[in-house]
Amino acid sequence: MDRTLEIAEKIGVPIMVHCTNPPGPLGEVIRRLRPGDVLTHMYQNIGPTLLDETKKVIPEAYAARERGVIFEAADARAHFSFEVSEPAIAQGFFRISSLLILPSSA
Repeated sequence: MDRTLEIAEKIGVPIMVHCTNPPGPLGEVIRRLRPGDVLTHMYQNIGPTLLDETKKVIPEAYAARERGVIFEAADARAHFSFEVSEPAIAQGFFRISSLLILPSSA
């Protein structure tokens, strides 16, 4: 992620991070995102998630949203969980945008 952020900064573009099964706590990934960067599959439940062990949205997510990070649900079949989405939505943590996922015609 270091190199990706370095290149994105150099050429002036946002990054999109696929957060299913992150290599460490999701909060560590989220803390590094910049305004305009995108965290996709925000409601996934494989590995560390948007929720802490008490089912509360992690504070890093609220802080990132405040600084302009975009949270994307991308409701893909394998990257969405009601176990994460329902508590997050109940706490007011909604997605900001949506991607349309269509089956491949190939």
